[in-house]
Amino acid sequence: MRKNYKKRQNVQVKEKAGSTNEASVVSLQNEVKELRETVNELSKFKEIIKNYESKIKSLESENSQLRQEQAHITNKNNEYKKILHAKVKNLQMEVQSKESEIKEKSALLDKEKDENEKLRDALKDTLQKTIGKAEKIEIKPSYNPQLDPQPTTQSTRNELKAMKDHHMNLTSFVHRELEPFLLCFREFKELLKYDRRALTIVSKASNIAYAIL
Repeated sequence: MRKNYKKRQNVQVKEKAGSTNEASVVSLQNEVKELRETVNELSKFKEIIKNYESKIKSLESENSQLRQEQAHITNKNNEYKKILHAKVKNLQMEVQSKESEIKEKSALLDKEKDENEKLRDALKDTLQKTIGKAEKIEIKPSYNPQLDPQPTTQSTRNELKAMKDHHMNLTSFVHRELEPFLLCFREFKELLKYDRRALTIVSKASNIAYAIL
């Protein structure tokens, strides 16, 4: 009886041990499987990390290149700013010079305009005085051999000579008084060619003087 009992106990112990070992093996197999899956996942992550590291290096290289380009562009911009600043300064100086020149020319034009007005008034006054002198001269009829008969007496010849002398004196007076003004008129026409009003007055005065001559 005892032997059979011991045998049964030994069998039970062996069965328990066997079942425990099987459970441990299964558990270990499961753990190994999980570890393999984890390793596979880690391998995938490792590849992903490598890809990201490669991308990071590429981006760093691009970033470095962009910084160099940015530095180059900044230098160029600074150069262009200096050039533009110099050009603007030169233009400002040129504008100031032109403004000064315009002011000087404007002042000269104003001065010339004042002088022309004074000369115009003086010419007008002198011409009126000369015309007044000419109007006061008594003009006697001159001898015309085609219309008048030939002089026969000495008194007639003397009268004719007096008429001719008077006519010559009158002509000489008119030429002597008006010829200088005609020369002046020619000069003033050139001076006053940009002043229409003054030129009109001088032209009228010149025409009057020519008519008198």
